[in-house]
This record gives sequence, structure tokens and C-alpha cells, in this order.
Amino acid sequence: MKPRRVWLIAGALLAGVWCTVGMAILLVRAHTPTPEKTMAWVASQSLEGASAAERMQRIEELARQLNRLKLEDRTTVLFALLTSTLVSQITEAELARFLELILPPGIMPMLKAFDNFSPESRRRYLDRAVFELETGGGRNRPPIRGNVPKEALERIARDGASAYLREAGPKAQLELQPFMEQIQNIVQMAR
Repeated sequence: MKPRRVWLIAGALLAGVWCTVGMAILLVRAHTPTPEKTMAWVASQSLEGASAAERMQRIEELARQLNRLKLEDRTTVLFALLTSTLVSQITEAELARFLELILPPGIMPMLKAFDNFSPESRRRYLDRAVFELETGGGRNRPPIRGNVPKEALERIARDGASAYLREAGPKAQLELQPFMEQIQNIVQMAR
């Protein structure tokens, strides 16, 4: 084979490899969830008139998208979901299933450990979680504005999270989900 032909074949192969890599990168970026993509998907969905199977399929898809987000993005979306039309159309049973699907691993043992803290310690962790959510925690991330359920946080500080969550309905649990995840993050960082 002539040297020029070898170089042409090598160049063509190299260009083919780079095209494949470029396409793979574009494909991954297109399928990487973002809060904007997730909220756009939520805005495009409606549960009205959908069968039970279709409703559950949409709820499970929302949970899948939410579970693929980073903690900060997930918290932003959770706060936005509270006022979304889609969540207002979800029944109590569907919301309970949605919460099961989005509970992060390790949160239940963390809640049990959190309940063993003194009320003062629980209050400090809750205050820190609220501070970090509202201000960005001094890190390079934007603050997350949401409705802080003050009465619920007071009760959790006093009685513990497990007691509150057992009695609270799915809607209240969804409202507290960002705080519970932030507390889990704070407790894990303290170890």
C-alpha cells in the first residue's frame, strides 16, 4: 500500500471516530435531565381524562426524571412541583406512590437517627437546612425559594420527623421532602 493511501485511510478512520464521539456526547447531553427539561415535561402533562395505568405511568416517569437530578436541582423541582397543575391532579394514593418512588436511599435510617437527637439539635439541623435552601448555603449555587412550612418544622423539631411524617398526609410529606433531603445531606456531611 502506498504511504499516501495509508494516511488517507487513517485520517478517515480518525474522523469517523471523532464523529462517533461527538454524536455520543450530543446524545448524552440531550438525555441528561435538567430542572428546566423536567418542569417543561411537567407543564406538558395532564392527568385529566387519563386511565389509571396512564396516570401511574406519568407519575413514575416524573419520579424517574426527578431521581436523576442533582440534589440542588431536585430541590428546585420539588418546590416548583408543589404549585404545578400536574401535582394538583394527583390523588392521595398516587401521591403516596410518588413519594415512595422519590425517597432517597438511606433517608429512613437518617430520620430514625434524627429522631434520637435532642429537640435543640433537631432545631439546629432544621434551621441550617432552611438557611441552606433559602440562601444557597454560602456555596456557588442559587438560593431556592419555597414555602417553608414553619408549623411543620416546629413540630418536627419538638416531636421528631418520623412521628410527624406518620401522621401527615402525602401532600404535607411532599412539601417537606426538600427539607428532609437537605437535612440528610447536612447530617451526612457532619459525619
